[in-house]
Amino acid sequence: MSTLAIARALREAGIDPEHATAVAEAVGETIAETAATRADLAAVELRLSDKITAASWRVIGVVLGGVGGLLALFRVLA
Repeated sequence: MSTLAIARALREAGIDPEHATAVAEAVGETIAETAATRADLAAVELRLSDKITAASWRVIGVVLGGVGGLLALFRVLA
């Protein structure tokens, strides 16, 4: 929603045009400063994907290490 649309909606609701414009600009600035963009979300998705991949490889390493240990133990006991 644009600041013009916000200001128009406020004016139609009976807010003085000067106040409606000021409120709309403040809302617009706040949204621009705090809202995540598609690019922001894509960057977070990429970082999370990398972290999940790294964690998956660590789990695989632990599992394979455990299997190797069990195989070595079976050889000793056999």
